[in-house]
Amino acid sequence: MDVPERLLAHASVALEDAAAMLSLGGRGGSFPPTVLTDSGHGVERARFVGDDNRIGLEQARRHVRETVRSGVVAISWDGLLHLDGGKVDAIMVEVSDDGGGPGVLVARCYRPAGRLRGLRLDDDAAVLEDDRPPMF
Repeated sequence: MDVPERLLAHASVALEDAAAMLSLGGRGGSFPPTVLTDSGHGVERARFVGDDNRIGLEQARRHVRETVRSGVVAISWDGLLHLDGGKVDAIMVEVSDDGGGPGVLVARCYRPAGRLRGLRLDDDAAVLEDDRPPMF
């Protein structure tokens, strides 16, 4: 997979932001879908809280379609990956930019490390898809 560095760099920022939310406890060990937009004038953050993450994720995608015109954008959410016959908690990040190319989906698995110790992240994030449709 030959993913543009700009997308990987913004995915990394979104992963760090989501990990910080999870470490702080988020909402019951979760965090709401979050949009991070960098249009060249700094990073803007918007969180979308719904009755469940699916609703918040729909709101985040709508926000991107309706408001983002340029730059690079990431939507992060608390998800599950199906690995080795089981489900694993993961920070999911979809990233797209104004270059017109495909977006990417990145994931980083995590495990709670206990009530007082925060979060245990897997070593590396993995690119799951490198041919996502552009978000805007």
